[in-house]
Amino acid sequence: MKKVIFALMSIAVIVSLMLSSCKKDDGDDQDEVFSPKGKVYAAFAYHSNAYYFGNIYNAPYDAYWVFRFTSETEFERTARKGTPTGEIIGDIETGTYTLSYPNMTLTFKDKTTGASVIDATFVSESAFRTGSGSNIKEYNLQ
Repeated sequence: MKKVIFALMSIAVIVSLMLSSCKKDDGDDQDEVFSPKGKVYAAFAYHSNAYYFGNIYNAPYDAYWVFRFTSETEFERTARKGTPTGEIIGDIETGTYTLSYPNMTLTFKDKTTGASVIDATFVSESAFRTGSGSNIKEYNLQ
């Protein structure tokens, strides 16, 4: 009987040593921080009606706003014809952004209005929204 009690005590000591030697994950691994860098997001912008420019007929098309995030603080915005990867319409606009996920502020120089600031909110890592009320645009990861 003493041998059985001794064996059980020995097993208990060994198990307790094994459990106490296991290292608990105390959060040393830093959570990965979301960044839009290297990503492209697009949203429908407007529909252009057919028109004539002199003798040249221009068919109607849909236009898309496309944001391409080129670094941790910079982006390019383009208008694209037909699809988010279509022909660029007009100039490529550049700007900077600040991100405090899920909120983002985009700042760029608009040719017609001067400096322009757009506040955005990520609804997920694959989509963000701008505007309010009936003027909301949702930009989706391409």
